Amino acid sequence: MFSIKDFKNKKILVAGLGKSGISVLNLLHSKGFNVKGCDKNKKILESDEIKKISNQKIKIVIANNFEEEIKTSDLIILSPGIDQREEVYIKAVNQGKNVIGELEAAWSFIDKPVAAITGTNGKSTVTELTADILAHSGKKVFRGGNLGVPLSQGISDKSEFDIFVLEISSFQLDTCVNFSPQVGTILNITPDHLDRYEDFCGYKNSKLNLFKNFNKENTSIINYNESLKLETKGKKSFFNIFDPSFNSAFANKKELKISFNKKVEKISLKNFKLKGRHNLENLSAAALTALESGGSIKGIKKAIETFNPLPHRMEFLGSINNISFINDSKATNPDSVIKAVECLEGEISLILGGKDKGYNYGVMSKILNEKVKNIILIGEASKKINSQINFKRKAVFSITMEDAVKKGFENISEKGTVILSPGCSSFDMFKNYSHRGEAFKNSFLNLKNRENNKNDY
Repeated sequence: MFSIKDFKNKKILVAGLGKSGISVLNLLHSKGFNVKGCDKNKKILESDEIKKISNQKIKIVIANNFEEEIKTSDLIILSPGIDQREEVYIKAVNQGKNVIGELEAAWSFIDKPVAAITGTNGKSTVTELTADILAHSGKKVFRGGNLGVPLSQGISDKSEFDIFVLEISSFQLDTCVNFSPQVGTILNITPDHLDRYEDFCGYKNSKLNLFKNFNKENTSIINYNESLKLETKGKKSFFNIFDPSFNSAFANKKELKISFNKKVEKISLKNFKLKGRHNLENLSAAALTALESGGSIKGIKKAIETFNPLPHRMEFLGSINNISFINDSKATNPDSVIKAVECLEGEISLILGGKDKGYNYGVMSKILNEKVKNIILIGEASKKINSQINFKRKAVFSITMEDAVKKGFENISEKGTVILSPGCSSFDMFKNYSHRGEAFKNSFLNLKNRENNKNDY
């Protein structure tokens, strides 16, 4: 049985020094492990975080080839950003080395309950909403993982938490060995990251790793509407259905209905701020996850009243001449674009495109032709998207976000929405989805200032 504590007096290599790599270096060093970091990027030596690590006498190695470092290490902790098809992973496995990720390493030091949330879409919203419900239920909650703060950093901060609520990506699950949270939630599984996995089956199996170590002591929370059969040895609870005979939760526009431990609750959604059918699903998943993790009905009610949409996720920015602007930069796959468009009314100008992740964009064709007036295509995938969606109305190309926002606005004649919901990753034009979202916000503000100045004359 693998345990990182068995490597206390051995050599540990952290490969990839992004946020999670730096966090796990600090954690293991603080606990007396013999650990060093390795990265290919020489520029990281200039970062404040790496300078602090070096000052603590943690060795940092810059190497184009990790082979020598792997040979002299007993355990490899692999960054989630490193593809398992890359040389560093293949060589480590071929040499019989133990390979884990930051999540597995950090989880080994937790003695409190963990609720873990994964899925293709909605992870961040459900993680934050679950954490809010638990906080309003009187719990001291760590929230992080793939979202925001790495788990290693949360443990290193030495705060006393009652529960850890974690967003988990498929890349993190790929390098888990014993990870087994008390509560695990899979929201949905639709095609994503097909540039990283051989096919959809590989991606799906990665998500299912969340349940691989479950037994009757664990709770698996599953989307009742999910067409994929999800196997688990854990106790099952379902969201997207209301059935008093088992633990379940379902939300419509008016209320959230919950059956939990043979008690039924109905909670008004009059003041729930998140829009769209998908966010009602997110709410039912979060409510059930929180209850299974020790939350209360009172906590759910308070969170419903106070929770606001997260940045870059159907984020309403404001209006210009009755035309609304929505930043949905986090929509990085076709399924999330479909969900965004479904909940909009009136004329729609959709800004679509970015770096391709191997999708079939044709799955969006029906809804886009039914509801969207104009499409503004950006990024490397623009021509592929244009050829696959077979759009019957107006489609134009832009090379900058500023121009895309301008064209989106100019091509709506009456009340409607300009929405950035790109359906692709951001790495062709931007650092990440939040950088892309901020570019959209800035373009909106610049456009608003220009329109206001026109009205002053």
